[in-house]
Amino acid sequence: MFYRCEVSERLYPAPLNALGPPHGPSKDKLYEGRRLVLIRLVWRTHTEIRPGVALHSDQGRICVEWNPARGVTRYTWLSETDVRPRLKYQP
Repeated sequence: MFYRCEVSERLYPAPLNALGPPHGPSKDKLYEGRRLVLIRLVWRTHTEIRPGVALHSDQGRICVEWNPARGVTRYTWLSETDVRPRLKYQP
């Protein structure tokens, strides 16, 4: 059921590779802070690599902050395999 609100809020779709937050108490928290990273976002029509900031890592998932081309700052949990500190090109 949807409720109408006085404040205009837009719903933004989540990337297909987005995960939910880790379940239960933190077990293997690796870091908490702000680290510049590259993130891979998988959409229905394409895949993109964009800059982001890693905020928190727990149970193989990383919470990243990123800015879409238009819109507000987004926070998404991604798998460790979708977050990298640098892009390595190998011919």
